[in-house]
Amino acid sequence: HRSPCTNLERMGPTHSTSAGRWSPCSAFSPCPCSFAGLPQLGRFARRAHEPPARLRGAGVAAGAPGVESDVPQSLCRSASEALLAAARKRSPGGTVGEIHRKHLLALVMRRCPGAAQFVPRAYFLPPPGDDVCPSEMEDFQQDFGLSWAAAVLADAVRHGAWDSHDARLAEAADVCERRLRRLRRGSPPARPSGFEVGAGLAFAERLLRELQTSISEFQQSLLSENWWVLKPVDGAVGKGIRVVGGLQQPHFQWPDDLKFSGRAIDGFVAQKYVEGPHLLDLELLRMASGAAKEGARLDPVGRFKYNIRQWVLVRWTENADVWFYEEGYIGVSALPFSADLDQLSAHVSNLAEHGAPPFQRIWDTKTLARYMDREAGYDVWKQKLLPSMRSAVFSTVCAARPRCGKDADRGSGGDPGRQPWKRFGFDFTVGADYKVWLIEANHNPGMKAAKGALGAAKRDLMEVFYADEKSLCGADSRSTSHGLTKVGGFQWLGRVHPGG
Repeated sequence: HRSPCTNLERMGPTHSTSAGRWSPCSAFSPCPCSFAGLPQLGRFARRAHEPPARLRGAGVAAGAPGVESDVPQSLCRSASEALLAAARKRSPGGTVGEIHRKHLLALVMRRCPGAAQFVPRAYFLPPPGDDVCPSEMEDFQQDFGLSWAAAVLADAVRHGAWDSHDARLAEAADVCERRLRRLRRGSPPARPSGFEVGAGLAFAERLLRELQTSISEFQQSLLSENWWVLKPVDGAVGKGIRVVGGLQQPHFQWPDDLKFSGRAIDGFVAQKYVEGPHLLDLELLRMASGAAKEGARLDPVGRFKYNIRQWVLVRWTENADVWFYEEGYIGVSALPFSADLDQLSAHVSNLAEHGAPPFQRIWDTKTLARYMDREAGYDVWKQKLLPSMRSAVFSTVCAARPRCGKDADRGSGGDPGRQPWKRFGFDFTVGADYKVWLIEANHNPGMKAAKGALGAAKRDLMEVFYADEKSLCGADSRSTSHGLTKVGGFQWLGRVHPGG
């Protein structure tokens, strides 16, 4: 454990914000401390200096050979630094690509203690035949199978139905038992015999609890349907995304029509789908915005998935300052949420839908905050969402380890006055329990808005954002050391020292 505050500066030892007090620990050390809003799960992360599990011996937990360990083990067994070096393809580390490129972000976040609490687990899948990161496909296939087994057991528990003669339930239990044996956690719970529904359900619940405590990134709240998202590593505006999996698919198979070309020429990222998203009623959302209800319903019927976009500015130097813009917007999917995985417009919120009835799909986060306040009876935005997003953003930049270099010298957006500032768009989704999940981040995010009334909310927000951004980028960067922590809508999150 390194000395305190090697990677994080705040305004004095007791400085705090509405998000809570920032913990004085390194973002990269295996320390049990955490940032504000994150549970103390740092001890669950596999240490960076440990060898991959396959080098320690198959199924042997960390520590002496044959000795059981109480430290949960990782589903991603490969050393992240070696994978990063291979995935970069001779590009330097510490650039914006560590955040912007989806496969690099997936690997970078394995450096971050407690990342499993706010980032769905993800794997880099190169094109078939590519020898870059071959272990990733093996790890993903095992995770896919385990996620299927856990989802099948969870489905049985949810519906209170257990049939000891059901071949699928038996296979799912076998998969979970084999994984627990490989983890050397002792013998799995005894499997009941006969047709005892209560005993069978209790057995399934015990298996799930054992897996939850044995695997650091098990993320049981995401395991109800075994859905996964395949995203091109350089994808944009939802193009090329596929949603795969389900309770009827125990093994991963590449979709037949998937193409490794264009933005997917370097492969795909397989990311765990947030299967229980918070959904919106668009009529109630319109009412929360203050718009008058005019007779017949104006919006399509159903409940819609959405993502939150928050802008972030980072002064990309070896002493990187991270600024979070408090206002943001949400993008609503074009179709109501559906269990049909082929209906991509019901699952991907930024996917264009041609020929669909026009309705407003972009709303400011103030409207979302009022909607949630009415729905939950308390200020969900300020008490849960905003602190969690701030923490996720800062942790992500810490994991990327910004550094000076040729990439940093180019600035952001080509404006010399903004160098070395970098603008990012961080995308979040929200679970039905109001838990925030970081989905991805984009460098120089799209700043266009639809014409007319449907794009008014984003245009108004961008007008204020550009003015605040100009003020921030023109300020003396050293001013944060003298008490400047807020400029317009920007809130300073802290300073990152990657060399620590």
